[in-house]
Amino acid sequence: MNEFANLLSAFVKEKGVKIQPFARYCGYDRANMYKILKGQRNLPGREIVEKAAKYMHLLPSEEEKLWEAYEISAQGSDNYYRRKEVQKFFTEPILSSNVNITALTEGEPAKFCILNNESIPLRGGYEIDAALFRLIGEESRNKDGHLRLMIQPESNSLSSILSVHGNYACNTRIDHIVCLSSNPENVYRKKNYNLDCLRCVLPLYNYNYDYNTWYYYSKIPVQEKKFGLFPYMVLSSKYACVLTADMQKGYITAKPEILRIFEEIFEECIEESKPMIRRITDLDEQFEVTGKILKNKDQVQSFQMTPCLTPVLTEQIYEKYLKKELPGREKLIQTLCTYGEEIKRSDIQYVTSLEGIKRFLKTGIISEWPPELYDPLEMDDRIQLIKDLIFSDNGINIRILKKTVGNFDAEIYLCVSREYGILKFIVPEKQMQLHLMLEETGLLFSFFDFCENLSTEQMFSSSEEIESFLKDLFTK
Repeated sequence: MNEFANLLSAFVKEKGVKIQPFARYCGYDRANMYKILKGQRNLPGREIVEKAAKYMHLLPSEEEKLWEAYEISAQGSDNYYRRKEVQKFFTEPILSSNVNITALTEGEPAKFCILNNESIPLRGGYEIDAALFRLIGEESRNKDGHLRLMIQPESNSLSSILSVHGNYACNTRIDHIVCLSSNPENVYRKKNYNLDCLRCVLPLYNYNYDYNTWYYYSKIPVQEKKFGLFPYMVLSSKYACVLTADMQKGYITAKPEILRIFEEIFEECIEESKPMIRRITDLDEQFEVTGKILKNKDQVQSFQMTPCLTPVLTEQIYEKYLKKELPGREKLIQTLCTYGEEIKRSDIQYVTSLEGIKRFLKTGIISEWPPELYDPLEMDDRIQLIKDLIFSDNGINIRILKKTVGNFDAEIYLCVSREYGILKFIVPEKQMQLHLMLEETGLLFSFFDFCENLSTEQMFSSSEEIESFLKDLFTK
């Protein structure tokens, strides 16, 4: 039996539902209803789920469970939970940390201040956090600083400590090796482990570090924590700190001969690892990466809640709104025009939202452009661009969500093929945009699959709904 049949049968039994009238209400005869309840037929249509929930007077929480069981049966368990995790990624892109930084700064144990050529055992989370706080703090203020991390990114204390020192860092280089699941479709405790790793490292690109992530594949990391002696390692130019997987025991040393051994081990490991994310630093590099994505023969997926307007931007728009004082302005306009033509020729499926369109019409801000490059568009041009994007016969494949996924103030933008991807996200505190190139195949598959398999019936607006919504907006 499938998940849907199991749960539907349980509700029928729990509610004391008589099969004959229930089947007739749903449009089936008695025999076929029994086959559905036993999972011996293909899944019924969605309208049957609605009728069943209505007939049995299910509570909202019960109806939600029935719909989830239906989707699990329709998509398969791995697909369902992976896609659910991707949606969560867009909704909750940055994980919070919970280490007590105030306690570390006010009560740092004195023994770490006198660390010289000795080794000190560490017991408990507080001692480990204090040691890492000092090690990372010293190195991050060094102009030639280099931190080497071999530790899973869900370590909340490490992320918090890096964030505290990050605003004052002197562009310290960080090489961070993480272990990803060897099966990109593996769902561990109904979560996509690799996606969680990505969500954890993203905030660390916000700070004054030269931050680089590397990955290798294995089984889900450190499941049997008691059997891993010291799987985690944090190195600076002066100290080496090795830790157990539960971050409760370890030791820190400043002995040069031991530090050299750990550095050799780390370099051997990084040679066997691959880059996970690369930061894109300028427009030229962004165009280059986007070109790699567009060269893919398969469809490209674009997912952003504010509309992607590049396919309908014209040379006249660039001339009118790009700031006059920009260096190399004329060359930039020609590059943007060429880039736009390439976008138009590509097979791209765009996903945006009604609220995102409304937001653009209100602000005149084009989300693809760094805000320092241009002035917000005038209302007439805003309206015309939306008309060109949605109503013109220009072959643009666009779908519009009824409800926004995520938060506009910290929005994540995605452009992805099966081989390359670009993630752009807003850092609200710094009023800046970060562009990251993504190459890890499991993550690319997760994002592409999510966009490709969004439910059209439940999530997207019909052409009539879009036309009515925009007519009202244009009038206002």
